[in-house]
Amino acid sequence: MLDGIGHTVVGVMPPNFKFWDAQLWVPVGSTLPPDRSTRAGQLGMGGVGRIKPGVTPAQAEAVMNTVMTRLAEQYPLIYKDQITRVRGLAANTGSAIRSQLYLLFGAVACVLLIACVNVTNLLLARGAARERELAVRTALGASRGAIVRQMLFETLPLAVLGGSAGLLLAAVGIRALIAIIPPNLIPAEAVIGLSWPVLSFSAVLALGTSLLAGILPALSAARVDVNESLKESARGSAGLRGAHLRQALVIGEVALALTLLVGAGFLVRGLSRLARTPTGFRTENLVTAALELPETKYAVGPGAEAFITELRERLGRLPGVTHVASSSGGLFFDGMMSLPTTVEGRNYTQVEEMQSCMYNAVVGDYLGAAGIPLVAGRKFTDAEVASGERVVMLNQSAAQRFFPEGDALGRRINIGVPGKFAGNMGVPKEFIDPPWLTVVGITGDARQFSLNVKTQPEALIPYAQSFPNRYIRNAVRLLVRTQGDPRFVLGQVREQVRAMDPDLPLSSLSLMESRVQETLRATRFLVVLLGLFAAVAGILAVVGIYSVVSWMVSQRTREVGIRLALGAVPTAISGLVVRQGLRPVLIGAVVGIGGALGAGRLMRSQLPDVGNTDPVTILFVSTILIGIAGLACWIPARRAAQVDPMIALRRD
Repeated sequence: MLDGIGHTVVGVMPPNFKFWDAQLWVPVGSTLPPDRSTRAGQLGMGGVGRIKPGVTPAQAEAVMNTVMTRLAEQYPLIYKDQITRVRGLAANTGSAIRSQLYLLFGAVACVLLIACVNVTNLLLARGAARERELAVRTALGASRGAIVRQMLFETLPLAVLGGSAGLLLAAVGIRALIAIIPPNLIPAEAVIGLSWPVLSFSAVLALGTSLLAGILPALSAARVDVNESLKESARGSAGLRGAHLRQALVIGEVALALTLLVGAGFLVRGLSRLARTPTGFRTENLVTAALELPETKYAVGPGAEAFITELRERLGRLPGVTHVASSSGGLFFDGMMSLPTTVEGRNYTQVEEMQSCMYNAVVGDYLGAAGIPLVAGRKFTDAEVASGERVVMLNQSAAQRFFPEGDALGRRINIGVPGKFAGNMGVPKEFIDPPWLTVVGITGDARQFSLNVKTQPEALIPYAQSFPNRYIRNAVRLLVRTQGDPRFVLGQVREQVRAMDPDLPLSSLSLMESRVQETLRATRFLVVLLGLFAAVAGILAVVGIYSVVSWMVSQRTREVGIRLALGAVPTAISGLVVRQGLRPVLIGAVVGIGGALGAGRLMRSQLPDVGNTDPVTILFVSTILIGIAGLACWIPARRAAQVDPMIALRRD
């Protein structure tokens, strides 16, 4: 039984066949009564097709636009100036998360580059330590090409071992990642896991990064000066020749790390602001649920209204319940229609001149149940609803849109399609030339869909006066407000619905607070992942700075010993090492701030409230990173200042 209509199962699809996350498929129009089979009645329809072999998407798009032109000739009010776009299934289903994936991919690339920089620095240090060995090889006839090939071949074990370890971690990490991915974030058609394309890409990436990390050390080692390197006086100064290259690498990894950290900071701050965004209604002590009353069982109008009335009476008698109301949509539920709206006294000559608002049919004290303030005017009265006097309440956004001069109360509006514009639109008759509505109240703005979607103009209509349309009258969005803990009411709401109709499914039964937070799960997941990558990048950058400074200090042991023997104080030695170590860090921080400002613009695509010039975040993250980098420089600097001059001067 689907929507009260019996259907025969004729086929079962494989488990991995999702197709927009549907669970069953019926012929088009089979769930619509004959009088509803209009062009406007087929809500939520999408088209899919398979392109013939040898036909390009551009050619298919041209054919579709020819069809659109013919439709525009037959239905000009609907299809005028409309065009079609042909997109692949993967591109279409993945469009919602494509920007997030690119953002995460960029973060992973930054972490990978920082890791390559660290490996490059280590290989430079190893090449400097082997300078005499390479000089001997060169003196014995080895060419520069042979030296470069030898150094590159020695990086292959890094690629094999690192790539293998990475794949093992990925096999485990993918399962953990899938387990914590928020519902509906990834398209149902997507299959996440290791595959041959992924394995091939990983193998190429491991080989490429190992060669990238090894090419500079190999070229540096191949340029060894045989005469200087074989001199006894050259000992202890081998690693100093590549100092500029190492400093440049430190600048690069600090810039990348700071870009990631500041970008993650932007997202964290934006998410924090978004979580504190006023909803416009009271979310605490509020239980919500959704019902879809089958039209065959609950006739549009009397049948559905009787069910809603009895359900409200049953729920209102529950202990601790203070308000029970319902609506056709809104408050983080779907279902609200956007309908054209006209104002009495204004002349509309074409469809484009009309503006629209969200249409919401409400039952009971909707404002009291939702906790939405009444800004001006009054609420509906039972007497005027029973008498048939047509009334409407507008939210502030709607009042400002239709009455910018500020005199909405007492004015009349018409929500629907004027008959002179209906034409061939195929609009159901109840939407054509509806009666005029008198504005009796102005409500506060309440977010209807999510925290990051601005409030839309909305009209509240008494349920009894709303359009006799199944998508309005038979869509029930319950609001139950309690005095105490609302969790005790959840089970009782389900029991009351089951007592009235055991075959009626009750969906989205939850606390409003949880429902609001649910809209942030995908964004919060993105912030956590990006923050994790940023933290790893910061740790790698600090480790790289520490390694470079430690190596430089070890190479300058004799110099430090001479300075101490000539009277330099340990604090001066420490200060010298710290200043020299922090110089590339500060340069990298300046470059990173510039990159972070550019990254902020990308973050705005994920969170509109993200600021790309947030000075607090930039200053805080930069200070933390520079402070930790300074500590990484101070540790080897302190060790250098404590060296015994006699031991340092005797060092070979």
